[in-house]
Amino acid sequence: MPFTNQENLPEDEPRALLRRSLAGISFEVRCATHGLKMFDYPGYRDFNGPTNLFPSMPAPIEIMCRVASSGNLANRLPEGFLDGGSWGYYADGDDAVFFAPQPHSGLSVHWLARIPRAETRSISVDCSEALLADDHGEPILADPFRYPLDQIVLVRLLADRGLLLHAAGAVRQGRSLIFPGVSGAGKTTISRILEREDFTLLSDDRIVVRREAGGFSAWGTPWPGEGGYARNEHAPLAGVCFLKKGSAHGLRRFAPQEALPHMLRVASVPWYDPDAVEGPLECIDALLKGVPVYELTFRPEAGAASSIAQLMEVAR
Repeated sequence: MPFTNQENLPEDEPRALLRRSLAGISFEVRCATHGLKMFDYPGYRDFNGPTNLFPSMPAPIEIMCRVASSGNLANRLPEGFLDGGSWGYYADGDDAVFFAPQPHSGLSVHWLARIPRAETRSISVDCSEALLADDHGEPILADPFRYPLDQIVLVRLLADRGLLLHAAGAVRQGRSLIFPGVSGAGKTTISRILEREDFTLLSDDRIVVRREAGGFSAWGTPWPGEGGYARNEHAPLAGVCFLKKGSAHGLRRFAPQEALPHMLRVASVPWYDPDAVEGPLECIDALLKGVPVYELTFRPEAGAASSIAQLMEVAR
């Protein structure tokens, strides 16, 4: 279910409501104080376009927003917190608290989100007035549930049920392959090669893998790489192919213990929060034992036809 503009909502729905799905988890973004404006960015625009609905999704997670003064938001920050660059984190009792700092503004923040550590159906987000935009003379909230907040929330909700990976992903004949790699490994390059070989691209930078009753599935995300691939679709996972640039093409099977250090470099594990680490590590273990894992060596400048032929066999 993509983001839904307020104009398309039934009359009995709240005015300030946006809907969205990420990796099979549905969200309803609500605001108690202002109308909401969708975040219009190319990756999100493609991801939220026409797509198949996922009828098996459970009841949505509520993202409850309200606008507060920047001074009130700043006063809530403790003296010590994790600085993640584009976001910060600290623990507050039973809540994991995340915030986005405003550049060169001391403790001023754009938004501050509280995510209960226990199973939750509602997440609260206080937004600064800096996120307000003008809509024909009326202030409207530029939806804060976008990168990095949507990515942070997704990682917390997946726990042991899935992983967010730095990876490209592609589908052919109803099955998917993912291509994990650090920055510069060739995720966008291999995505363009696969597209020429009639694969459907899910993403060229971020992929979610989810544990299902019969194995794992790969899901596209709205956070693309240089190629701009972002598709809100999924398919059963047939194989994991770690990318390696080399002088010759090749496909080598990895044992789970050999693949583990490679997976730890590309998986979004919340190491900053010891209480949230066990689930993702358990999921990594299950993934490496339950899905074939390979090392794909290829020469980007010369194409990868022979390796692609082997990948097609893997995906059957």
